[in-house]
Amino acid sequence: MNSTTLHAITLRRFDSGESDRRIVFLTQEAGVLVAFARGVRKANSKRGWLAEPLTVARIQVEEGRTSKSVTQAEPITSFPGIRSDFDRLGAALSLVELFAALVPEGSADAGPYDLLLRSLGEFERHPRPVVAWLWGVDQLLLLEGLLPIWDACVVCHRPIRENPAWFSTSAGGNLCADHFESKTARLEVRAEVLIGLAQLVQRETPPGSMKFAEEAARLVRTVVSDQAERRLPATEAFVRSLHLASGSLDSGNLDAR
Repeated sequence: MNSTTLHAITLRRFDSGESDRRIVFLTQEAGVLVAFARGVRKANSKRGWLAEPLTVARIQVEEGRTSKSVTQAEPITSFPGIRSDFDRLGAALSLVELFAALVPEGSADAGPYDLLLRSLGEFERHPRPVVAWLWGVDQLLLLEGLLPIWDACVVCHRPIRENPAWFSTSAGGNLCADHFESKTARLEVRAEVLIGLAQLVQRETPPGSMKFAEEAARLVRTVVSDQAERRLPATEAFVRSLHLASGSLDSGNLDAR
């Protein structure tokens, strides 16, 4: 059987049989990869840590006739600074969920792995996890060719002039007053939110703060849910926690029309 050594970040896990787990990894060398970790659910397993999301490890994978299996694993880091903070952990679990949903399986591009590793490092030290999350998601959408046009009309490419502005997930971005129809599903959102999201893409690292970050998170959640075409429970929980912390689930201007 072929054996390959990979640098991997654990994204998701699923129980399999009585003692195994099927793990979704994001690897530097082979993109998203699914492999079985045999016996890791046993009480005396020395590799149970590998199934924990956010774990970074060097793994050896053997390819069988119908599936891949992890035969060896060496831990690199598990981001203790994230795991010890509820807000940081919620943001990080949401981000790995989005990487699992949006990065195609089997790609040899190292970009997603490098981006996720950098983003998790930012979560450990950034003063506002929601800002680091917005930056990480924006960069992921850019990397995967899914980034909406935030700050200009998708039809005429005119920069935003209205405030509040209109955003349509089906159209792929902002719609100016001249180019949306009454039947178009759209969201009313502050122009500052869209301009802020456009500026995040151009930054090498997340800014220290961002105006209306919670409102931006609500919009981004809508965008990624539409792109993923699947339930995103960790992302829903994280964005909901932002508004519970602010004392209102309806803060901001983001309204569907």
